[in-house]
Amino acid sequence: MKDTDEPVIVDPTLVVDPDPRTEEQRTAVLRGDQYELQLRNGETIHLYPGCEYDGVDFSGSDLTGVLLVGSVLNNCKFNNCILGWTDFSECSMHNTIFEGALLDRTNFVNTSLVGSQFKDVKTKFVRFDSADISFCVFTGGDFEDANFQKVTGISTEFHDLVIAFVNFDNANLGGALFKGAKMGYTNFCSAHLSCVTFENCALDENKFAEAVLSNVLFTNCGGYLVNLFFFGATLEQVTFRGCTIDGCNFMEGHLFEVTFEQTQMRASCFIGSQLTNVAFRSAGVNDSEFNGAKLLNIIGVLSRFRDVEMEYSKMKNASFTSCLFHKAAFEDAGFTDVVFDKCFFDPDTSWPEDFTIPVKQRPIPDTPAELI
Repeated sequence: MKDTDEPVIVDPTLVVDPDPRTEEQRTAVLRGDQYELQLRNGETIHLYPGCEYDGVDFSGSDLTGVLLVGSVLNNCKFNNCILGWTDFSECSMHNTIFEGALLDRTNFVNTSLVGSQFKDVKTKFVRFDSADISFCVFTGGDFEDANFQKVTGISTEFHDLVIAFVNFDNANLGGALFKGAKMGYTNFCSAHLSCVTFENCALDENKFAEAVLSNVLFTNCGGYLVNLFFFGATLEQVTFRGCTIDGCNFMEGHLFEVTFEQTQMRASCFIGSQLTNVAFRSAGVNDSEFNGAKLLNIIGVLSRFRDVEMEYSKMKNASFTSCLFHKAAFEDAGFTDVVFDKCFFDPDTSWPEDFTIPVKQRPIPDTPAELI
């Protein structure tokens, strides 16, 4: 046991409130092949790979370098603990609380953390590879450089935290919520995102290459969807609402029933992509490229298309109502059953040969002033 002048409580029944000992960290000490730790309540426990404890309060403990591989530590508390290089891999840690803890290269690989909470933790290179983080809540703190590769996260929540340079490669996230998160250079490549919501998030240089997004909502991410990379990704029933998209790459992507609503898009690339049942509602599309894209059943309502290039694209069964086209480049595009109703085209709009150019009309009276 640690050499200290503190009063030693050998019987937990003698504990008084407040604890007469100082509030310093309790350090786990290696004794043979086990670690010995005296908890703040005076109880001494032994930690080793495969140990089992339920409902233990480890708060204030220093477990640096402790090996707990394959242990069962459900319903425990690790508040204000030092967990540098602590190995929790392949553990069961359901409904466990980490508040104010220091996680430095902590290992949760293949661990089941169902229902656990991480609040205001300080992290560095934490590993959650292949962990089950379903129903977990991550609030506050900085998870920069954390690895969530191949995690399973059902109804996982991330609130008001930093998720920068984080890897969600091949992750399976269903019903997850990212709210108020700062997510720079986060990797979702080949991930499966179903019924996921990104609300008031700052997304910068995030990669969704070859990912599958189904029923995903990006809402009120105004000014913060910058240089997202959706190359070869599948987006099904995805909604961008109240967002500003700047320099995003949807090249060779598959967009099905995607809606851009009250969203401004600039310098984005849809080259070689397939857009089916995609809607632009009160949206702005500026300086973007659709060259070589295939567009089927497109709807545009009260939207503005400025400096849009659609050379060699194929558009079929599209309908644009009360939209504005400024310097749109449609030459060499293939139009089949495309209807422009009450739309306005400036003289610099270019059209494919043998195409009946729509009558240039002013938008209907209720067109928002910012679109005129």
